[in-house]
Amino acid sequence: MCYAAVYYAAVIIAGAVTAKSQVDQARYEKDVADYNAAVDRNQAVEVRNEARIQENEERQRAFELISRQRAVLASRGANIDFGTALQIQEDTALIGEINAMRIRESGEEQATALESRAELTESSGDFALKQGKLAAVGTVFSTIGSLGGAAGSLAGSAPKQDTGSVAVAGTTQGSQFSLSGQTSGSFAGQGGNTAVASRWFNFGST
Repeated sequence: MCYAAVYYAAVIIAGAVTAKSQVDQARYEKDVADYNAAVDRNQAVEVRNEARIQENEERQRAFELISRQRAVLASRGANIDFGTALQIQEDTALIGEINAMRIRESGEEQATALESRAELTESSGDFALKQGKLAAVGTVFSTIGSLGGAAGSLAGSAPKQDTGSVAVAGTTQGSQFSLSGQTSGSFAGQGGNTAVASRWFNFGST
Protein backbone atom coordinates (compact mmCIF):
# COMPACT_ATOMS: atom_id res chain seq x y z
CA MET A 1 0.00 0.00 0.00
CA CYS A 2 2.93 2.32 0.59
CA TYR A 3 4.01 2.04 -3.05
CA ALA A 4 0.44 2.67 -4.22
CA ALA A 5 0.19 5.83 -2.11
CA VAL A 6 3.49 7.11 -3.51
CA TYR A 7 2.31 6.40 -7.05
CA TYR A 8 -1.01 8.17 -6.53
CA ALA A 9 0.75 11.18 -5.01
CA ALA A 10 3.17 11.36 -7.94
CA VAL A 11 0.36 11.22 -10.50
CA ILE A 12 -1.63 13.92 -8.69
CA ILE A 13 1.38 16.22 -8.36
CA ALA A 14 2.35 15.75 -12.01
CA GLY A 15 -1.19 16.49 -13.15
CA ALA A 16 -1.45 19.56 -10.95
CA VAL A 17 1.89 20.93 -12.15
CA THR A 18 0.94 20.36 -15.79
CA ALA A 19 -2.46 22.01 -15.39
CA LYS A 20 -0.96 25.02 -13.61
CA SER A 21 1.72 25.45 -16.26
CA GLN A 22 -0.95 25.37 -18.98
CA VAL A 23 -2.97 28.08 -17.26
CA ASP A 24 0.16 30.16 -16.55
CA GLN A 25 1.25 29.95 -20.18
CA ALA A 26 -2.20 30.97 -21.35
CA ARG A 27 -2.24 33.94 -18.97
CA TYR A 28 1.20 34.99 -20.17
CA GLU A 29 0.02 34.91 -23.78
CA LYS A 30 -3.05 36.92 -22.78
CA ASP A 31 -0.87 39.52 -21.02
CA VAL A 32 1.41 39.80 -24.06
CA ALA A 33 -1.60 40.20 -26.34
CA ASP A 34 -3.09 42.89 -24.11
CA TYR A 35 0.23 44.75 -24.05
CA ASN A 36 0.59 44.63 -27.83
CA ALA A 37 -3.01 45.77 -28.23
CA ALA A 38 -2.39 48.70 -25.90
CA VAL A 39 0.71 49.66 -27.91
CA ASP A 40 -1.29 49.63 -31.14
CA ARG A 41 -4.04 51.78 -29.62
CA ASN A 42 -1.48 54.30 -28.35
CA GLN A 43 0.05 54.44 -31.81
CA ALA A 44 -3.40 55.02 -33.29
CA VAL A 45 -3.87 58.00 -31.00
CA GLU A 46 -0.45 59.37 -31.97
CA VAL A 47 -1.18 58.90 -35.67
CA ARG A 48 -4.44 60.83 -35.39
CA ASN A 49 -2.76 63.63 -33.44
CA GLU A 50 0.05 63.85 -35.97
CA ALA A 51 -2.43 63.87 -38.84
CA ARG A 52 -4.32 66.76 -37.25
CA ILE A 53 -1.10 68.71 -36.86
CA GLN A 54 -0.13 68.10 -40.48
CA GLU A 55 -3.66 68.94 -41.61
CA ASN A 56 -3.55 72.28 -39.84
CA GLU A 57 -0.07 72.95 -41.15
CA GLU A 58 -1.28 72.29 -44.70
CA ARG A 59 -4.11 74.78 -44.26
CA GLN A 60 -1.66 77.29 -42.82
CA ARG A 61 0.62 76.89 -45.83
CA ALA A 62 -2.33 77.47 -48.15
CA PHE A 63 -3.32 80.58 -46.21
CA GLU A 64 0.24 81.93 -46.40
CA LEU A 65 0.36 81.20 -50.12
CA ILE A 66 -2.88 83.08 -50.65
CA SER A 67 -1.46 86.01 -48.69
CA ARG A 68 1.58 86.14 -50.97
CA GLN A 69 -0.62 85.86 -54.05
CA ARG A 70 -2.76 88.79 -52.88
CA ALA A 71 0.35 90.83 -52.24
CA VAL A 72 1.76 90.13 -55.68
CA LEU A 73 -1.57 90.77 -57.43
CA ALA A 74 -2.07 93.97 -55.50
CA SER A 75 1.43 95.17 -56.39
CA ARG A 76 0.50 94.72 -60.05
CA GLY A 77 -2.59 96.80 -59.65
CA ALA A 78 -5.03 93.94 -59.95
CA ASN A 79 -8.32 93.84 -58.12
CA ILE A 80 -7.60 90.99 -55.72
CA ASP A 81 -11.30 90.51 -54.82
CA PHE A 82 -12.61 90.15 -58.33
CA GLY A 83 -12.13 88.22 -61.51
CA THR A 84 -8.99 86.23 -62.21
CA ALA A 85 -7.21 87.35 -59.05
CA LEU A 86 -10.05 86.07 -56.93
CA GLN A 87 -10.20 82.80 -58.87
CA ILE A 88 -6.48 82.22 -58.26
CA GLN A 89 -6.96 82.66 -54.52
CA GLU A 90 -9.99 80.36 -54.45
CA ASP A 91 -8.12 77.66 -56.36
CA THR A 92 -5.22 77.90 -53.93
CA ALA A 93 -7.56 77.58 -50.97
CA LEU A 94 -9.30 74.58 -52.57
CA ILE A 95 -6.03 72.82 -53.25
CA GLY A 96 -4.89 73.48 -49.70
CA GLU A 97 -8.13 72.05 -48.28
CA ILE A 98 -7.91 68.97 -50.52
CA ASN A 99 -4.38 68.33 -49.32
CA ALA A 100 -5.45 68.82 -45.71
CA MET A 101 -8.33 66.33 -46.11
CA ARG A 102 -5.99 63.81 -47.70
CA ILE A 103 -3.70 64.08 -44.70
CA ARG A 104 -6.66 63.55 -42.35
CA GLU A 105 -7.93 60.52 -44.28
CA SER A 106 -4.49 58.98 -44.44
CA GLY A 107 -4.03 59.38 -40.70
CA GLU A 108 -7.49 57.99 -40.00
CA GLU A 109 -6.81 54.94 -42.17
CA GLN A 110 -3.58 54.22 -40.35
CA ALA A 111 -5.21 54.73 -36.95
CA THR A 112 -8.16 52.48 -37.86
CA ALA A 113 -5.79 49.76 -39.05
CA LEU A 114 -3.90 49.93 -35.77
CA GLU A 115 -7.13 49.75 -33.77
CA SER A 116 -8.31 46.77 -35.80
CA ARG A 117 -5.02 45.01 -35.20
CA ALA A 118 -5.37 45.75 -31.48
CA GLU A 119 -8.81 44.15 -31.41
CA LEU A 120 -7.52 41.06 -33.22
CA THR A 121 -4.59 40.83 -30.84
CA GLU A 122 -6.89 41.04 -27.82
CA SER A 123 -9.14 38.38 -29.31
CA SER A 124 -6.20 36.06 -29.84
CA GLY A 125 -5.18 36.62 -26.22
CA ASP A 126 -8.67 35.80 -24.97
CA PHE A 127 -8.72 32.68 -27.14
CA ALA A 128 -5.32 31.58 -25.85
CA LEU A 129 -6.48 32.00 -22.25
CA LYS A 130 -9.65 30.03 -22.91
CA GLN A 131 -7.72 27.24 -24.64
CA GLY A 132 -5.24 27.10 -21.79
CA LYS A 133 -8.01 26.70 -19.23
CA LEU A 134 -9.66 23.98 -21.31
CA ALA A 135 -6.34 22.18 -21.61
CA ALA A 136 -5.90 22.38 -17.84
CA VAL A 137 -9.36 20.89 -17.29
CA GLY A 138 -8.49 18.12 -19.73
CA THR A 139 -5.32 17.43 -17.79
CA VAL A 140 -7.30 17.19 -14.54
CA PHE A 141 -9.74 14.68 -16.02
CA SER A 142 -6.88 12.73 -17.59
CA THR A 143 -5.17 12.56 -14.21
CA ILE A 144 -8.37 11.33 -12.59
CA GLY A 145 -8.68 8.68 -15.28
CA SER A 146 -5.10 7.59 -14.71
CA LEU A 147 -5.75 7.23 -10.99
CA GLY A 148 -8.85 5.14 -11.65
CA GLY A 149 -6.99 2.86 -14.05
CA ALA A 150 -4.09 2.47 -11.66
CA ALA A 151 -6.45 1.62 -8.81
CA GLY A 152 -8.05 -1.13 -10.89
CA SER A 153 -4.68 -2.56 -11.88
CA LEU A 154 -3.44 -2.62 -8.29
CA ALA A 155 -6.65 -4.25 -7.08
CA GLY A 156 -6.36 -6.97 -9.74
CA SER A 157 -2.76 -7.75 -8.85
CA ALA A 158 -3.35 -8.02 -5.06
CA PRO A 159 -2.60 -11.53 -3.53
CA LYS A 160 -5.71 -13.68 -3.00
CA GLN A 161 -6.49 -15.79 0.07
CA ASP A 162 -6.18 -19.58 -0.43
CA THR A 163 -8.90 -21.94 0.67
CA GLY A 164 -8.18 -25.56 1.66
CA SER A 165 -10.48 -28.47 2.22
CA VAL A 166 -10.14 -31.87 3.81
CA ALA A 167 -12.35 -34.77 2.86
CA VAL A 168 -12.66 -37.87 4.93
CA ALA A 169 -14.31 -40.95 3.53
CA GLY A 170 -14.40 -44.54 4.70
CA THR A 171 -15.55 -47.90 3.53
CA THR A 172 -15.48 -51.35 5.13
CA GLN A 173 -14.00 -53.10 2.15
CA GLY A 174 -10.60 -51.50 2.10
CA SER A 175 -7.56 -52.20 4.19
CA GLN A 176 -5.61 -49.06 3.33
CA PHE A 177 -5.39 -45.78 5.14
CA SER A 178 -4.67 -42.44 3.43
CA LEU A 179 -5.08 -38.72 4.20
CA SER A 180 -4.42 -35.76 1.92
CA GLY A 181 -4.81 -32.15 3.07
CA GLN A 182 -3.58 -29.78 0.28
CA THR A 183 -6.77 -29.46 -1.67
CA SER A 184 -8.89 -32.47 -0.73
CA GLY A 185 -8.19 -35.62 1.31
CA SER A 186 -9.59 -39.13 1.53
CA PHE A 187 -9.60 -41.38 4.52
CA ALA A 188 -10.20 -45.14 4.23
CA GLY A 189 -9.84 -47.74 7.01
CA GLN A 190 -10.78 -51.26 7.81
CA GLY A 191 -14.12 -51.47 9.59
CA GLY A 192 -17.62 -52.82 9.30
CA ASN A 193 -19.76 -53.53 6.26
CA THR A 194 -21.54 -50.17 6.37
CA ALA A 195 -20.05 -47.13 4.58
CA VAL A 196 -19.06 -44.10 6.56
CA ALA A 197 -20.56 -40.98 5.18
CA SER A 198 -18.01 -38.52 3.88
CA ARG A 199 -17.74 -35.07 5.45
CA TRP A 200 -15.93 -31.99 4.15
CA PHE A 201 -14.26 -29.41 6.32
CA ASN A 202 -13.46 -26.19 4.47
CA PHE A 203 -11.16 -23.70 6.09
CA GLY A 204 -9.12 -20.67 5.01
CA SER A 205 -5.39 -20.90 5.17
CA THR A 206 -3.53 -18.17 7.06
